[in-house]
Amino acid sequence: MSHIFQMATQSMTHAPDLGVYRPFSERELNNARHDIFGKLKERGPDVALSLEELSQLCPNYHLLENHPLVEILRRDEFIVTTPASADGTEPERFSFLGTHPELRTGEDLMSFMRALSPHGIMREDFRQDREAVKEAIEQGLRDGTLLSVGSIIFFNAEPGARPVNREIKEYWDGIRDASVEEVRGFLFRDRTIPYADAFSNLNDNGTPRAGEPISISLGTDSAGNRLRVPINKRRRT
Repeated sequence: MSHIFQMATQSMTHAPDLGVYRPFSERELNNARHDIFGKLKERGPDVALSLEELSQLCPNYHLLENHPLVEILRRDEFIVTTPASADGTEPERFSFLGTHPELRTGEDLMSFMRALSPHGIMREDFRQDREAVKEAIEQGLRDGTLLSVGSIIFFNAEPGARPVNREIKEYWDGIRDASVEEVRGFLFRDRTIPYADAFSNLNDNGTPRAGEPISISLGTDSAGNRLRVPINKRRRT
C-alpha cells in the first residue's frame, strides 16, 4: 500500500445530514482524489483553483480546506500546488499537471505517470523539479523518442501473459537505486515494444533464471539485432 493510502485510515469525511465524521475507506479516498483531479483536468494546466473553489465544484468535500484529503492533493504528482502568498492576499491554489496534447485524458496521464513512478520511484523528482521532468516528457513526445502512452510495456500485459506483478517487481527492484536519468533512459526510445518481447531470462513463474540478468528489449538496431539492457544490475544477490 502506498504512503498516500496509508493516510486513508486517518482521513475523515463529513456527513452533513448526520453531523458526524467517519473514516474514509481506501476506495472512497481514491474516488475523492479522482473526483478533484477530474475537476482540475477539465480546466487544464493554466487554471489554478483555490480550496474554496474546489469545495464548490466538489460538494461532497465542502469542508475541503480543513480536510485531511488536502494533504493527499499536496503530495499528488499529477497536481501542481501553488502556495498561498506570504501576505495572505492570495490563497493556496491547485492546478492540473498538463504535459502534452497527446495525453488527452486524465487516464492517459495517470497511465503514463504510473509507468514513471509506480512505487514512489521518482515521485520526489516530480515534486522537486517538476518543470524539468515535464520538459523531458514533452520533448520525448515531440521528437518521437518517448514510448507512446498506450505502449507502456510493464503495465499493459496481454491476457495469458506471464505473471506481470512479479515481473514488475523484479524490474523495479533492478532499478530502485538507479539515477533518474537511468530510469528515464528505459522509457525514451525510438519505437514501441510488444509486451511479449519485453523481458528475457525469466522462468515461467516470472522469477529470474539463476545466474542470468533480466533484460528489457529496447527494439532493434539498424542490422535487425535486438537491443537489450540488463535491468537488475544493481539487484542484491
